[in-house]
Amino acid sequence: MTTPAPPNTRYSVNVLSTSTVDSSPSLVVIYDAKRYLFNTPEAISRVCVQGKTGMRKIHNVFLSQLDNSAGLPGFLLSTVEAGNNQVEVVGPEGTEHLVASYRFFTRREQLSLKVTSPPPPSSTPSLSLPAPIHSDPNLLVYAFPLARTAPSPPAPTSPSASLKRKRSSTSPSPPPRPKSPPPPSVDLLVEEPLEATPAAPTFDPSAPGFTPSRLRGTDATTWRRMVINDMFRGTKFTSSSTTSSSTPTPTITPLDFASRVLATRNSPSPSYLQQSLPLPSPSPLGPISLSYLAVGPSLRGRFLPEAFLVLNLSSPALLPSLLSTITPSVLSQIKSAQLQTVFYLLGPGVLHDPLLSTFISSLPSTLQHRFSSPDLPSTNLVTFGPAALLSLRLSFLSPTVFRLPTYSFLPLLPSPPTPSLFPSSFPQETSHLLRPTDRFERGTTPLPLPYATTYRSFDFPVPSPEAELQASLLKSSHATPATLARASEIWSSYRPAADLIRDQVEQESLGRPKATFPGAGLRVTPLGTGSAIPSKYRNDHHAGLATILKERNSLSPPPTTPLTIICPPGARMYLSEQQALFNLGLDPSTRTGPPVHFVDTFAVEAGKTLSESDKRREVMNDLYASLGLTSVVAVPVLHRCRCWGVVLEHASGWKVVFSGDTMPCEALVVAGRGATLVIHEATIEDSLPDVARAKGHSTFGQAIDIARRMEAQHCLLTHFSARYPKLPPLEHSEDSTSNDPVVAMAFDLMTLRLDEFWKMERFRPTMDLLFGDDEEGDEGSVEGDGPASVVGGEAEKEVAGGKGKKGKKEKKAAAEVV
Repeated sequence: MTTPAPPNTRYSVNVLSTSTVDSSPSLVVIYDAKRYLFNTPEAISRVCVQGKTGMRKIHNVFLSQLDNSAGLPGFLLSTVEAGNNQVEVVGPEGTEHLVASYRFFTRREQLSLKVTSPPPPSSTPSLSLPAPIHSDPNLLVYAFPLARTAPSPPAPTSPSASLKRKRSSTSPSPPPRPKSPPPPSVDLLVEEPLEATPAAPTFDPSAPGFTPSRLRGTDATTWRRMVINDMFRGTKFTSSSTTSSSTPTPTITPLDFASRVLATRNSPSPSYLQQSLPLPSPSPLGPISLSYLAVGPSLRGRFLPEAFLVLNLSSPALLPSLLSTITPSVLSQIKSAQLQTVFYLLGPGVLHDPLLSTFISSLPSTLQHRFSSPDLPSTNLVTFGPAALLSLRLSFLSPTVFRLPTYSFLPLLPSPPTPSLFPSSFPQETSHLLRPTDRFERGTTPLPLPYATTYRSFDFPVPSPEAELQASLLKSSHATPATLARASEIWSSYRPAADLIRDQVEQESLGRPKATFPGAGLRVTPLGTGSAIPSKYRNDHHAGLATILKERNSLSPPPTTPLTIICPPGARMYLSEQQALFNLGLDPSTRTGPPVHFVDTFAVEAGKTLSESDKRREVMNDLYASLGLTSVVAVPVLHRCRCWGVVLEHASGWKVVFSGDTMPCEALVVAGRGATLVIHEATIEDSLPDVARAKGHSTFGQAIDIARRMEAQHCLLTHFSARYPKLPPLEHSEDSTSNDPVVAMAFDLMTLRLDEFWKMERFRPTMDLLFGDDEEGDEGSVEGDGPASVVGGEAEKEVAGGKGKKGKKEKKAAAEVV
């Protein structure tokens, strides 16, 4: 039995993200000592960093559905780096399989992780309030599993709803790299249906042919929990630490038995075993979505504790289950609390479905209704506003190099007057739009600035006076007068300088002879430079493939050419295990387009040749023919874990080298000799070579030196550490020659032709004007609950290191909210 928190304990419900063009909804409940996160959409760690929401105190995570939880592995790594060592995750059936599938890239020795799933909904809805899924002194949480049914008939939408824009600790040196495992015996080409492995009769790790993928039922559950306990080896949730001393303890548990057997067989521990997980049990009801009822601490006097609902309704198909599960009679059984607010986190088509109106009308008229929905008109909100504004500001230098994101800055469409955002059947006075970074005291009362922060809406054309005004707001409206004055001074210097250098570069372009070297017209677009959020974690190197494959498989019309993925066996296994939860298009019986081929990275390492009988040879030849390539070579590089660079050669004569995460690596120099372009990480400044070596990264100067020794023509630096909010310094060596590579720095989503690299050198002084006012901050955890001061889009603070202390100078932010 938990001891209730003292009466009137203060807490707030903060909106981290909503149904914007670049994110999906998430909330966090904040107490002084503990936090509770609802939903982990992709890039949730970046959302927290941008909003200065510390992750160290988030000990409980409540997932809505598995296909909206892509940010979970990144969050687990980030919260541990911030100093957290204990997380409990509540999610629908399949959450254990989801977490276990991360095992090859998400491990933390010190983290204790517990996964809990409520039982799925029954065919006959219960008329009783379920048992709490979580209980502690701060919060009592009930979970309501909702199943999908046939969608209700489409309802007419508001005419203006169509205006919603569419989203077009260091060691002296890194540990030795493990030896490459032997090539797997399975065929790495996905050509046949993914069939279930015959089930094993018993759980017996002592058997020589023990194969985890053959396990079913409770045996399969036991194995998944073994894997998770091996991934996160903290002991907070182990049976020995939670069992009463008066309770007899079993001599050996199934988990202990299996671990000991594997140890005696000199086998890898469960999370390192290169074998597939058991298939999750298929649910007859399809994917389950969880909604939650949360009850806060008591209030003084005769007032009941306040409660709020978080309804995760991604599809209209969930509404019949909502109506039969969360009924007025069920809610009336909460005798010890008063329901105050309902947060509606909606997917497309839900807002205007008549069944939602039916549900709302069944609730007490005193409730506050707060909506996040992609169907709400007139707002084109952006969660990652700082990044969008950075693109806008840089576009004044060159609209072709720094192209504006396609999801925003669109001309306004004509719209008829709209009397209300919400359907007429909703209670108009108590229905409200949720905005990114809204905050509510005890989930009910909106908090004013500075506790809540401003948000950005990009419903303005470019160019326009409004665009100019938005770009000039380098700081938030509630910044200090001195800060605002400094921001105005910076913009007043930057804008004319940008216009001048843009005109000068255009004139110089007209006078330059046309470049004729191979690859001159090759365009490079960095999709992520690593400066906005830590990208050193291994999951950032391939975990996003699952999302890409899901989107690819849902395209209409479907793609017409096969997709070839060159990756290590662990990455391929991760994707096949994700296929058991989501349709990634890996199974020919369910995919909508051409096949996905896998080729083992080890098979294309330098010096290796595929035999004539190897099926992968045919795949690689098809790849060469479709892209005009003559060679793809994987190069093992020097990092804290196994990592590869890649060298691509084209029939037209160009050669591109991508370093991956690495220290200076001689093998990469040899393989990339004479490169047209080398894209090399430059994580650490030149004055800290020992730090770079300890982290397995390169300094700026080392990266340029690699390009010089490689005799490369062009060098693109990327993966800058976010501890340096200013532009990375480029210190030219005294022995520089005219044969040195042309060096440019990467920005997210910029598009640069090789024959335009010289432009970046011309832009550099003007960029320094824009970024020069940012303060350098310590690399560490981002904590703090006051006015959310964050980056101005130029560089977000890296979440790494620290044990929860606020550290030097309270971990100053690089800039303030945009």
